[in-house]
Amino acid sequence: MTTAKNTATGVVTSYTYAGAAQNAVLSESTPGDHTYNITYGGNDGNGQPEIVKYNAVTGGGNSTGNLFADPTTGQATMLTTSSDIACLYVYDGLDNPVGLITDFSTNAVTSNFDPYGVGTLNGSGNGVGQNPYSFHSGIQDRASGLVKFGLRWYNPVTGTWTQQDTLDAPLDPANANRYVFVGGDPINGLDPTGQSRCSTAQLYYYSNLAGVGAESVGLASTGPAAPAVAVFGGAAAIGATAGFLPGNADSVVDQCIATNPVAAGIPWGIDNALLGYPIGY
Repeated sequence: MTTAKNTATGVVTSYTYAGAAQNAVLSESTPGDHTYNITYGGNDGNGQPEIVKYNAVTGGGNSTGNLFADPTTGQATMLTTSSDIACLYVYDGLDNPVGLITDFSTNAVTSNFDPYGVGTLNGSGNGVGQNPYSFHSGIQDRASGLVKFGLRWYNPVTGTWTQQDTLDAPLDPANANRYVFVGGDPINGLDPTGQSRCSTAQLYYYSNLAGVGAESVGLASTGPAAPAVAVFGGAAAIGATAGFLPGNADSVVDQCIATNPVAAGIPWGIDNALLGYPIGY
């Protein structure tokens, strides 16, 4: 999708992307010199591009926020504004960024959302223009009100995607409508990739399980350096497997449970295998 129109205001947003997959939006532009430019680093825990810089050009002004993320999950933890103010992200239980706090008496951003993502407390504070994230930590388009999750854009007002799901599961009541967002259950579901819905509880559980399995193998390593190196790979594999096997038993609609923890388990396995190396050595 390269353009979107806000039917209430008539404003049209144009998008550019890094590649044909369109999972990394590079810019959002509207008439009147309003442009948001996005720079990415590595990938987050869901395999999606991770934002490291967010540049806002609005009404002749120019400001840039630099973002820092958790090295394991990729979740944004801090933003530094163009005025060199460090802000920490605060999330609610549904992965919504509800605040950016500073060591001053005011917050850089304060916001809240209803279950489908409509803002019930519109973002306020001096860091609003430099924060790229919105509902469920998706990338916001301020002009259209849409939110970007991986491959697709989501409309919080209608509770539907702007593009249909690539997964066709007509016999699954929760996924028969290929435009509906997370099976119509946004409180208990996430879709960070735009490809398949995930149960929030299952995603966090299996991701953590992958790390625990890897850590156990890492701590159990003994002997000289050579066996410890072997355990290095084993811990990574166990970490991946611990995430994969339980998730693979889930429904095809929840396929991200089976894939995301694999990616999460590998770095957990490597990190914790390294912990096992000096103990064994």
